[in-house]
Amino acid sequence: RERAQWVMEAAPATGCKLFLHFLGTNGWFSTDNARTVCAVIETPSRYIMLDCGDGVSRLDDVVLHGRADERGVDLFLSHFHLDHTYGLHIITRFADKLGKGLRIFCQPGGKAILDNLVNHPFMASFADLARRGVELSVHELQVGTNTIPVHPLSPSQESYQVEALPLVHADPCWGYRFMLSSSMTGTGKPLTLAYCTDTGACDNITALATDVSTLITECSLLPHSKTDSTWPHLTPERAAGFARQAHCQRLFLTHFGAAQYTQETRAVAQEAARQTFANTVASTDGATFALD
Repeated sequence: RERAQWVMEAAPATGCKLFLHFLGTNGWFSTDNARTVCAVIETPSRYIMLDCGDGVSRLDDVVLHGRADERGVDLFLSHFHLDHTYGLHIITRFADKLGKGLRIFCQPGGKAILDNLVNHPFMASFADLARRGVELSVHELQVGTNTIPVHPLSPSQESYQVEALPLVHADPCWGYRFMLSSSMTGTGKPLTLAYCTDTGACDNITALATDVSTLITECSLLPHSKTDSTWPHLTPERAAGFARQAHCQRLFLTHFGAAQYTQETRAVAQEAARQTFANTVASTDGATFALD
């Protein structure tokens, strides 16, 4: 109830122009309570999507509300496990609402992986999406800071920066630090936000999250659990420890282990994290938060 009240009251009261929408908050597989991981940062000029699990099926209900939107979507993939990419099979549902197109950003070698995955016989291909009118492109990022033009063809040359660093997982996985200018946020203030999911403990979480306003990180393991070194993940206490160490302003937990977590145990995880970092929220599907 406390979390829902925050969502309903904060945005209208501040005239907010920046929102964080959680469309899917499970890792591994969907359950009755949650779909696989996908979140959207809404800015006045662009949507920034964080991974593309089947939570993306909520895009219309939670973000677009049935309307076409000219802002377009920048999708940042942390890695290529299916709980983070299955939503590419669903994206055709929104082909007529994506406005200035869909740009996919990923690690080096990702274009070849996506050309195989987003193709027959697995799903509609990129060529099929293009025939539906979707302006789609794939861009491979480099380790370090990348400059992303908001609209490549716009004379304004407005851009934002994304720092990419490798995390620790069973397969190559990247975390991101988003640096949005005051002109892009529309608030007169810049915004920094870090996204680190599907990872065990590593120094790059701290590097990406230092002094950000918002850290979004994973919580695959139950409190006090031990991680598997071959497939590492975080407990809520460890996630909160990184938020405190990095001097973040707030922490959102997501990517809850589908085999371990229910709505009730998510509340337990939130309280466990708050013992270390008070401003922690366990995310839920369909939740929206003001960012300014």
